[in-house]
Amino acid sequence: MPIRRFVRTWLSPQDRLAEAICGIVMVLSVTAYTRAAMEEPSSTAFLVAILGCNAAWGLVDGGTYVFGSIQTRGRRLMIRRSLSGATGPVQVERHAREVIEESLGEWLPEGERRDRAVAWAMEVARSAPPEKPGVRKEDLLAGLACFCLMFFGTLPLAAPYLLLRDLGRAILVSQGVAVLLLFLLGRQWGTLSGFRPIRAGLLFTIIGLALSGVTQFLGG
Repeated sequence: MPIRRFVRTWLSPQDRLAEAICGIVMVLSVTAYTRAAMEEPSSTAFLVAILGCNAAWGLVDGGTYVFGSIQTRGRRLMIRRSLSGATGPVQVERHAREVIEESLGEWLPEGERRDRAVAWAMEVARSAPPEKPGVRKEDLLAGLACFCLMFFGTLPLAAPYLLLRDLGRAILVSQGVAVLLLFLLGRQWGTLSGFRPIRAGLLFTIIGLALSGVTQFLGG
């Protein structure tokens, strides 16, 4: 599917997982809130509430992603400028080690290999042309991918309110789909992270339902 391919192109697996879980939790929370707030709720009211809420949060998450990307580049630019403007070898080395720790961290052992990496960072920072931490096309596309995942990814949970006339049955089906999606997300996470897929799926389901309960309790 074009939307799925677009999302996979511009969002990392970690970002896709976070957006998907957030979307499911939001649907569960909105369902409970709409059910409690309206005296005679209808399927249309549930459908509008779910789609409207996730569209709004998709915009928020997309904008947050763009600002986060700008901040990341801005910090790298500040480190590069501090390297270029360093006046002594101690200050230069300290900033170069910040670059290494931020990008590679514990992957590099102490000793000669880490020292070579520090020297490489110093050379690159001093020779690279200056850049500006402004908005890039890639940021906007990734932000749009956040919105698409948040909105279109929760359509299966909203579909029962459009397809089923009986509101009670639509709620049960929607919640059942949410539980199934949480389990599938957890199983996939377990497979990619080296954990037992079934246990990971059950854990994600429990955590997702718990987060939904907490969100409802706090009035969200």
